[in-house]
Amino acid sequence: MSRTELVRWAAWAPGLETRASWLAWAREPRPLTGRGAPDARFLPALARRRCDDLSRMMLEVVHACCDGPLLREVACVFASRYGALATTVPLLENLAVDEPLSPARFSHSVHNTQAGLFSIWARNRRPSAALAARSETFACGFLESLCMLHREPGRPVLLVAGDQPVPGPLAPLADNAHGAYALALLLAPSGSAATLALRLEAATRGADPNGRPPALEFLRWWLSGEGTLRLFSAKRTWVWTREQRSVGVAHG
Repeated sequence: MSRTELVRWAAWAPGLETRASWLAWAREPRPLTGRGAPDARFLPALARRRCDDLSRMMLEVVHACCDGPLLREVACVFASRYGALATTVPLLENLAVDEPLSPARFSHSVHNTQAGLFSIWARNRRPSAALAARSETFACGFLESLCMLHREPGRPVLLVAGDQPVPGPLAPLADNAHGAYALALLLAPSGSAATLALRLEAATRGADPNGRPPALEFLRWWLSGEGTLRLFSAKRTWVWTREQRSVGVAHG
């Protein structure tokens, strides 16, 4: 079992852009169906123009979750199941008809795009990771964050999860379609009374039936005050328990 403290959270989705809206959503969750991205006015104009929607969403929640010197010092994990498919698919369509590719768009089509953009914008040279693990992407991102905390106990870790709807040509291959979203969790080493504990159990059933992204199911659970969350996959069950009744602070 691994323990950590959830210091702060921030989330963004079309139509869910404030702390109050997310608290209301947690009480009565509804499917995410929207597309779009925040303005991200905190970014320099050139960087903002080059960002795709996923990058804007993920950097928006980073900006809301971290401030001041922490932006340069925090280690980061960026977790996205599908990554920049909305950028990659048009590039593949261009290749199919022998049209030239945009170098700028190509450079933003790799899976660690958001980690790279964050490091440039925040001037952050601390360790970062970008990962995808199918339905377990958020859970594996959380575990990777715990590993970073273990390696450097004195440094907080920022976990950033996000995805967009899968583009049309690949949509039939997506087994769990949903709208755009991004979530950031600022994690710190646990003190004498840990806020969160994570453990793994044997698989007991298939994927969760509610259709929500695991990252947002975690947020719903955290805001609800419930004691235990189980996220199911074919190979294992991820179990979070709350060890003190406290709710993180969001920047909306």
